[in-house]
Order: sequence, then structure tokens, then C-alpha cells
Amino acid sequence: MSARWSRLRPMVAGVTAGGVALVGMYVFLKGSGDEPPQPIPCEVSITVASSQEKADVLSDLAARYNRAKGCKHVQVFADGSGDVLDSLAHGWKPEEHQGHDVPEVWSPAATVWARMLPKEADGHDRYRVINYSEGRLPSVAQTPVVLAMPETIATKLGWPGRAIGWSTLQQMADDPAKWKKATGGGAGTFKLGKSNPNYATTGLTSLFEAYAVASNTPTQDLTTRTPEDGTVRERVRRVEAATIHYGETSLVYLCNLARADAAHKALGYVSVVPLEEKSVYEYNRGRRVGCEDTHRPHERLVAVHPEEGTLVSDAPYGILSTVNRDQRLRPLAEDFLKFLHESAQQDTIKDRGFRGGVDGELAPKVASALKPADTRMPKVSELPAPEALNAIRRSWQKVRKPARVLLVLDVSGSMSYDPRSQAPPARGNPSRLDQVKAAAKAALADFDAHDEVGLWKFSGDRSTSSTPYSELVAPGPIAATAPRIRDEVSHLSPEHDTALYVTIRAARERLARTAPDAINAVVVLTDGQNFYKPGYGIKDLTKDIDAYGKGRPVRVFTIAYSGNAPVESLLEITRAGGGFNYDSTDPDRIEKVLREVISNF
Repeated sequence: MSARWSRLRPMVAGVTAGGVALVGMYVFLKGSGDEPPQPIPCEVSITVASSQEKADVLSDLAARYNRAKGCKHVQVFADGSGDVLDSLAHGWKPEEHQGHDVPEVWSPAATVWARMLPKEADGHDRYRVINYSEGRLPSVAQTPVVLAMPETIATKLGWPGRAIGWSTLQQMADDPAKWKKATGGGAGTFKLGKSNPNYATTGLTSLFEAYAVASNTPTQDLTTRTPEDGTVRERVRRVEAATIHYGETSLVYLCNLARADAAHKALGYVSVVPLEEKSVYEYNRGRRVGCEDTHRPHERLVAVHPEEGTLVSDAPYGILSTVNRDQRLRPLAEDFLKFLHESAQQDTIKDRGFRGGVDGELAPKVASALKPADTRMPKVSELPAPEALNAIRRSWQKVRKPARVLLVLDVSGSMSYDPRSQAPPARGNPSRLDQVKAAAKAALADFDAHDEVGLWKFSGDRSTSSTPYSELVAPGPIAATAPRIRDEVSHLSPEHDTALYVTIRAARERLARTAPDAINAVVVLTDGQNFYKPGYGIKDLTKDIDAYGKGRPVRVFTIAYSGNAPVESLLEITRAGGGFNYDSTDPDRIEKVLREVISNF
């Protein structure tokens, strides 16, 4: 894989009698000796890749900066910290990053991601972070990772008087009776929500803190040998086994929790989720970016500071070696950082629920909302060496909870259409089903060896009494089923109507009958409204697939494919099914969306 460099547009200059007049003279390069600073014209710009939780505020501040300078000097785009790390280390593909080339500035959620880059890149320095100072990067905002709990559960565990930490998760996972006794049996089984450590800071934090607890070792003393210790790995595996499902980001949990709360079922969904402090503040206010549910919760979350310490998402500002291609880029990147550190911008950042990047303080309104108000920064865990971090991140595949997944693909007649229209594709162009087939085969590589995967197709002929769905490959170990799934997918062709509801019910029942101790999920991809025999409607379906309060639910995840997909219906289905609806109404995103879906498992 190779990166594509952005073309630099030439400086626009006009020669006048008095010298050289330049357009857009707002940021300046320092000259040497007595030379005056050299101006940077408006044509020169930088791109900032920001982690998702702060991309909105950084975009707003970039717009403020551009207005002040009279130039569009800075552009911000949101991207997962793990995604950017992997691309910088192994090769950048713009199509995987919303069309953006390699940025000049990378601001992941936490410095830990930048710290892993040299080792992850196997020693090559294609892209480097060049503004380290004594092993640290400047921070633009801070928010610690906390243990977010429904207030009822936290109170039953003795909060706020009793210390709660990462070791509490280990204790409850090790001894279900202890959890039942602590909660009085009113909170069901211990249910842990975790994001995927390959992509999310909260997931990575909880993973290396679990290794520290399991090995009785301070975090800074973890080594590459720690995840190889069988006893330690087994203890971490028991914590992971309590996970209800994973997610590429914590957004999935917050949206699902809000839906459960609206039905007064929050305690039946999750017991604890490692989240950033800012996310707890926003959840309790009803501000959930990307969720359709924005009510203030009946069951508030509390932000418990782990007693052992935690990682702080410190929003580092890493200037990449890509600035070296033009001497004007680094001064521009440094000037934007200086702007972000000014008090006006820091106040804006704090108003969004972050702590200040310079002083680590909370805005008064945020501090008062986090009850009991605790404005102090929690104890911060020291990071292990980069090679240990990389080893722990890679070890997750060995300890994570296995998945049992049924892929259910729509092969109705409309799947023969062009991905962007209601007509057949032009000669030589792919149909909707062609794009899905390619993405589905590629997605199989994202499952792990101990996962089980099966394949169904569905359409439905209303003129016959035949079953509208077919099991093409029964769920089984991915090593055995992947070749068969690829072969079956290759032979799929468009057929009849969209028998969506009865298929989801049947697929869910199929997994429920044989549900092992795994993450059990149905993943349904469709491009059209339910159009089959009447008599079984969406209200019947949502009642039949209700996942809340069940010890081992089968969760339903949906993918809305193409512009005609029934997004509202799919949202209603996933609310009941305890999963999440993914938007691929832009059909060109289907490969990335499938990867996002599989990151839940």
C-alpha cells in the first residue's frame, strides 16, 4: 500500500513597483538573521485527522481560525485513532479515509496511539510524529477514561463511599455470586460493555488495565511477556467473557443504552461501560452525536474514577513528517496549535465537556453536572513501553469473547439495480448485489479463528408457499465455513420480493436454539422495504426479537444499503434487537460499513 501526496498549488504573486505583493498574507515563516518573515498565501493549507469524539469542536475552531486569517488554511476530518495508526504504519488509502490524503496533523484520542506508531510500522519511518518533546505531545483537550455505571448499580456497589476500580470488574467476572450479592439480584447478570481496542481508546485502556489487574503488575511494568502468561491470559479472558458485544466506538453502547432507558430497561442492557468522562456528561444531558434518541435519561450514568488509575484521552496534537514536503506547512501547523491553546478556544473546548488541554480543568457547569462534583483529575496510569502496548493490543484476538454470527443477505429483485438508481447498471458496471458480494467476501477476513459464521439469503415469491429464506452455510468455525461462504456468495443472484420481517425472526430463532456462551448476532443487509405476504408486521417482529433483560440474547444488527433502504424500520428493529443500524445508503461505503459491523464481535 502506498500513500498519495496532495499536490501543492503555487504561490500567487504579483510584482509591483514597490516589491512583491502576495495574496493571503496571514501566517508567516520565520526568516534567518535580519530577513523579514515570509508570508504563507491562502493556497497553502493543512489537514488535521481528529478522533471522532472531538472532531466537531476542532472543526468549529478550525472554521474560527480560518475566518480570523481570511483563508481556508485548516481542514479537519474525523477518523478512528486505530484506523489512522494502521494506515500510517502500513500504507494510506484515501478511499478508506473519506478521500483524504495523509494529513499534516494527527490528533488521536490519546498519546498512546502515537506512541505505538514506530513499533507498529516495523521500524520504517514513512510517516513520523516530529514534535515530541521529552516523549510527550502537546494536548488540546483532556478527558479521563472512567467506569460509567447506571447510578442504581453504582449505588448498590457502595459508590461514592466505596472505591471501585478495574479490579472490581475482575471480581464480578470471576464470581457471579459476588455480583448478585452486591446488587441484591435486581440488576441481572454482570454485563460489561467494551469498545474494540483496535480502534477505540476506551477499549485499549480497559484491555491493558485488565492485564495489570490479572498480573498484579503496575501498568508501566507490563511487558511483551505479560499477554503470553497463560494464567494471566485466562483471567483477562474471563473479564472479556462478560462483554455483551463489542463496538468500533462507544457510540453503539450510548445509543443502545438510551433506547433501553426510554423503555425503562437500562439496567437490563449493561452494568458498566468504560467511557470518556465527556461522554458521560453528554449522555446525561441527552446529547448523543449520531443517536436518534436525545431524551434526558431516567437512569443517569455516573463517572466512577477507577481507584488503580486510568488513561487520559489527552487529545495530542501530533505534527507528522508530511509537513516536510513544504517549508510553509510546519509553521502553519504550529500556528493553529498556538491558536487552540488560547483561552477563548480552550473555553470552547471546556464548554463541550472536555477538561482543558493546558490546565486540565473542567468548566463550572460540567463540574456541577458530574455529581458528586469531583473536579480533580483522577489518578493517571503510566503507560508501558510501546512494544508492550503493541503486544497487548494484538493479544486481544486471543482473549476476546468469541462470536457466533449469521450473515443474512437480501437477494430481492432490486439488488439487480444500479447501486445509485432504480434501473439496471450500465454495461460493465456493478449491480448492488455485485458490490455486496465483493464486500461480504472481503469481510470474512475480519473474523477470528474461534468465531463461528454462517450465511443465509432471502427474497420471497408471494405466488408460492415456499420458505422465503435459505440457509446456505450453517454457522460453524470460520476456518471451515469461510471457503464455502465465499463460494455461495459468488453464486448469489437477484430473485423475488423482500421478505425482511419473517427472515429476521427466523434467523434470530435459528441462533437462539443453539446459543453458546458467545456474542450471538444476526447481521441483515437489505436495500428495500418489507414486501411480502401480509399478516406479520414490524410490531410482531420487534416483540419476537426483544433482546433486553435476556441472559444470552441474540442481537440484531442491520445495514441499510442504497438510497431505498427502509432506514426508519431498521432503526426500530435494532432498538428491539439490542444491536445497531449501520448506514450504507451510500453504496460505495459498503466494504467499510461491513468492517464496522464486524468490529462488534
